[in-house]
Amino acid sequence: MIILLRVALAFLLLGAVIARAQDASSNPEAQARSFLVPCTAGTQQDCRKSQESFVRLYVGAMSGDFLSALAVAVLFDPASNPGTTGVQRSPVQACAWWMLLALTTSENPNYVAFALHHCSPLSSADRASARRRLEEIVAELRTP
Repeated sequence: MIILLRVALAFLLLGAVIARAQDASSNPEAQARSFLVPCTAGTQQDCRKSQESFVRLYVGAMSGDFLSALAVAVLFDPASNPGTTGVQRSPVQACAWWMLLALTTSENPNYVAFALHHCSPLSSADRASARRRLEEIVAELRTP
């Protein structure tokens, strides 16, 4: 009987975790908040402002706003993000967002160069992760 209760509880917890993950993927604001990291002491106020700005930019990017997508790419970039913004620094995320910009701005070859610059140093496994992330972004993009 105890084993059955444990199994039932495990399924309930698993269902809650899956539901929360699905909520985050279908909700750009929740998804943006999943990329926030704790603010360090001494930079709390500026960090929180940066985090709120990132959330707004991410939601805008997922709504098809090019300039917001550009800002999101920069904020994920470890070279551009000093680590005090309260936003996760992720070369894989940065690569995915730069690839999105390169795909959506065919008239400007600079974005292709930026994508190459950010993606080339990644390992083949990380580039594959970035491509999968790009596919997720494109699938969730809400263009006007």
